[in-house]
Amino acid sequence: MCRMFGIVGDFQEAFPDLFNALQDVARHDPLLELSGNEPPRHSDGWGYVSSSSGSLVHFRTANPIYNSGPIDPENGFFIAHARKASPSEPLGATNSHPYHASDETMEVYLAHNGAFEKRGLADIIGIKETEDQTDSEFFLQLMMLQKGTLMQRLGGALGIIRQHRLLAGTPNLIVLGIRKDNGMPELLYYTAAPNSGVYTEYNRLYLVRGNGWTGVFSSSITGSEFFPEDTEKEVVRTGVILSLDTRMATESK
Repeated sequence: MCRMFGIVGDFQEAFPDLFNALQDVARHDPLLELSGNEPPRHSDGWGYVSSSSGSLVHFRTANPIYNSGPIDPENGFFIAHARKASPSEPLGATNSHPYHASDETMEVYLAHNGAFEKRGLADIIGIKETEDQTDSEFFLQLMMLQKGTLMQRLGGALGIIRQHRLLAGTPNLIVLGIRKDNGMPELLYYTAAPNSGVYTEYNRLYLVRGNGWTGVFSSSITGSEFFPEDTEKEVVRTGVILSLDTRMATESK
């Protein structure tokens, strides 16, 4: 599974530590090592999306995040993802997260770890060849076929996944949507219920509250020596789509 986080609010002061923590576990992930996965690193590219005060930056690269220099995003909404590709999955910058899609109503950026049944997803959205695309990209395409708000689209896509039993592992999702009519961003996150796959500490997402910011993080990141100490954290509830805003984490079914 990849490592990722999404944050909202006034996070610039804490950001160097948060970014260093992601780089740290991408270089060597103790929880991944405990699972017997060798080498225990997330080296298959990385990317981020940043939205703040009318500014939007989307970056993806095939290079490991631990070989990258620091970045300095503005306060607002931010997602970062360090990839560990599943066996036989395509590599390269175009397969690094966050993925992007858009239509007449919104721009959507998706970061994902875990796994869906790629062949089954491809069949639903009418894709024949799957070798050069990932399950994450197919899931985003399925999501964009749904109607309504960002919450409704994500919920609709997850409902189809459950209906067709396409959960191959415990997926975690962080999604940023930006409405085209008013430019308003929204950040959602989701972790599947434990019975959808093997559920260990490595699979968990944590909700973290810092000074002026709130975020959701892959478990390994919060265990890094670089992760800020003056925070409150709790395990994210499973099986429910959650919304993160600049004030607090709010829950929506």
